[in-house]
Amino acid sequence: MLDTTIDLTKNLLAEEVTIDPSSPFPSFLEMKLVRETTIAGEKAIRTSIAAAIDHFNKIERTSRLGSIKQRIATLLAHSLARYQSEIEMMINYFILRRSLLSNSNSTLSETMYGLKRSRVSRDLSVVNLQEIDGVRAALLLCVGPYMKSRLDKYYERNRDQYGTLEALTVEQRTNSEPSRFKQFRSLFIYLYPFLHMSHNGIQLAYQFAFLIGKSSYFDVSQHFLGQIVRRVTLADINTAQNSQASAVKPFAEQIPETVLLRIKKAAAIGVTSALLVGWIGKFRQEMRRNRTRWIINRDAGSGFEGQDRSSDMTGNSSSEVVIPPPPLPSSGKYFQDSVKPNSDPRLCPLCLQKRVNPAASSSGYVFCYKCLVVYLREKGLKCPIVGMRCEESQIVRLYEPTDHDRNSA
Repeated sequence: MLDTTIDLTKNLLAEEVTIDPSSPFPSFLEMKLVRETTIAGEKAIRTSIAAAIDHFNKIERTSRLGSIKQRIATLLAHSLARYQSEIEMMINYFILRRSLLSNSNSTLSETMYGLKRSRVSRDLSVVNLQEIDGVRAALLLCVGPYMKSRLDKYYERNRDQYGTLEALTVEQRTNSEPSRFKQFRSLFIYLYPFLHMSHNGIQLAYQFAFLIGKSSYFDVSQHFLGQIVRRVTLADINTAQNSQASAVKPFAEQIPETVLLRIKKAAAIGVTSALLVGWIGKFRQEMRRNRTRWIINRDAGSGFEGQDRSSDMTGNSSSEVVIPPPPLPSSGKYFQDSVKPNSDPRLCPLCLQKRVNPAASSSGYVFCYKCLVVYLREKGLKCPIVGMRCEESQIVRLYEPTDHDRNSA
């Protein structure tokens, strides 16, 4: 009995041990390698989208609060995160469509192993793919896995509430006339595990039939499309070379002149808009700088309390020492949760008490150390007054002389 099992296993895997290049059909091992290569490509696209989301999140965290750059980065990061599955499906579709409609008539993973797709006609003859065949294959290979993943996520979200027969019975009892949608949802959640199991079982049956040579279709999608995967022959290579040599016009010359004119206009408008936005940003930045200089010059002309004392200590005149004014909010006005500065400089703007362990934020305003740290952790990493970005590592602890130090001096 044991010897018979070993001989049967050897017969089933004989083609995988010695792959016959003269056979028009690929082996089971080659088809599994094609499938694994496709999965690896999908993971690469998914990882690239996730890296783009992380990049835009980083730009959002490091950009100035309320700036256009931060808003654009936030919009892109949220859009990519929300529609990641749809974007991945569209990228896969365009890649598959371009590959299937090319001279290779195969996906990228099938091309790597020297394979191509052909259509089985009604008289069981094998012919090359037409354009409609490539479009149908690209749609099914992209939309099918996408819909499967969406249904899996929908089932995971609702299985605890509607995935049991008891839940279905309870809903029918509580709702005297339940809507058709609720009935269908409960029934779908209850039957989905069986549908999932049936789908996987059918795929396994197709692959086993392909392994023992009883079917030319490796999976259900190929049978539904009426397409088989076969090896590329010398005749296919000669046909592809002849079609490339008989190419009449390059791609740029095939585009109509009206379309080219619209593309040029759109490019000109885009470049002009980008330059205009950059110029407006620089103009606003220069206006902000001029306003700051004007405030400094105005305050320097009126003089500040304590300038005479500092000039006596340094030996310079009071006109040579300019004390800068406190910073203003980046947008020119205080934000919604901002704290207004006190008229008494000895009080903490947050607790309105005399400062304990004074510490300065990135903007220079001074608070109690504990008050500032608690605010940053609860309200966000920004100055409580002007909204400038401030992390805990940017807090500067201020050490003032105590009464004991003054007496000892």
